[in-house]
Amino acid sequence: MPTSPHGDPRKQGGAALLALTLVWAALWLGVLLNALNSEAARREQINADALAEARDALIGYAASYRDSHPDREGNPVQTFGHLPCPDRINTGAADGNCGAAGLPAIGRLPWKTLGLPPLRDAAGECLWYVVAGSAKYNPKAAVLNWDSTGQFIVEDVHGRALAGSTAETRPWAIVIAPGPALAGQHRGGQRGGAECPGSLAASDYLEQLDTHWPPASSLQNISVVLGNGRLRQHIPHNDQGAWIDGHDVFDRIKQRSDFKSDIDGLMDAMAAYLATTTPSQPPKNSTAQKVPDSTIKKFLGTTPSTLTRLATQHWRDHLWYAENTINPSTGTAYSKACQGVLLFGGERTLEQARNTPAERNDPAMYLEYEGSTFLAQAEGRASHTGFDARASSSDILRCITKP
Repeated sequence: MPTSPHGDPRKQGGAALLALTLVWAALWLGVLLNALNSEAARREQINADALAEARDALIGYAASYRDSHPDREGNPVQTFGHLPCPDRINTGAADGNCGAAGLPAIGRLPWKTLGLPPLRDAAGECLWYVVAGSAKYNPKAAVLNWDSTGQFIVEDVHGRALAGSTAETRPWAIVIAPGPALAGQHRGGQRGGAECPGSLAASDYLEQLDTHWPPASSLQNISVVLGNGRLRQHIPHNDQGAWIDGHDVFDRIKQRSDFKSDIDGLMDAMAAYLATTTPSQPPKNSTAQKVPDSTIKKFLGTTPSTLTRLATQHWRDHLWYAENTINPSTGTAYSKACQGVLLFGGERTLEQARNTPAERNDPAMYLEYEGSTFLAQAEGRASHTGFDARASSSDILRCITKP
């Protein structure tokens, strides 16, 4: 039988069918992968929406802490910025106390305390929450201001820092969507309230918490590993989170008129006091130095204002003082009218650091200018006489004129 010059038709048909089958398989695989990616994206968006709502509520809570915690007569007696303790017994309400002073705490998000519904992630789990000892409301830190740092270093599953690589960027709090249970996690039972039942152990919900949790010292930083993003499809780690740092909190606090009143009132009261006394450790020459602790102590014994006392407690590191002296190059005083100048160092700039004792005693870490420059310009510098949220890094000054 003669052979076809084009080969066996049956073999050609089989090859064509195989090719068509491969094309269809590739198409169906693409459709399947696209569906899986779409589902993963949908679940991540559900998580992101819940985390964003919780994050905004926590910032609002911190910015309005004074309003929600007056004394029995309704008078303001608290500073701004404190965050609630976690809910560690599944009631939805923040614990009244969460551990030793300075140590972080972990539990579920206190949704009732924040005025929220019981927010859930895409797996139907209630959100979890960790808060730094420097920001929690009980026991409170001795000082809380925009220089306060958190205790967390947030990393991805490859060890890359997402937040907290420097002290200034360490989060005050993290909200976490735990996702579905993984191998070794046991979430059964009905412990706690009906809205968020289940285990009270964080390890049944969160993976790769720092092995040193809970920390033994407030100076110890804690690593929190999150699987944010598509990485979570390929690695057995499904926590997704959002965090808050001091910048986030004080961006909102700075807009409050009573925050401006606190800072301006502190400067007015301290300037009036310094006009009647001399610090026991007056600065040498024209370089600004911190208002001495002994002077602060005596000042606190004279002022009747609760809010001024609070402002002094939390912002004392920002108070600097320089005496008027003779300019050696001219033989005349730096200022004709001011015997001294009181300075308030504004919000930290990118070039400044205020973490170590040495940094907190360095005027360059707080002030735009040296004391002599301010003395020379103290008269008529209206732009530097009050706090302005639009220029929060600017120094504030008061001319000290003794009677």
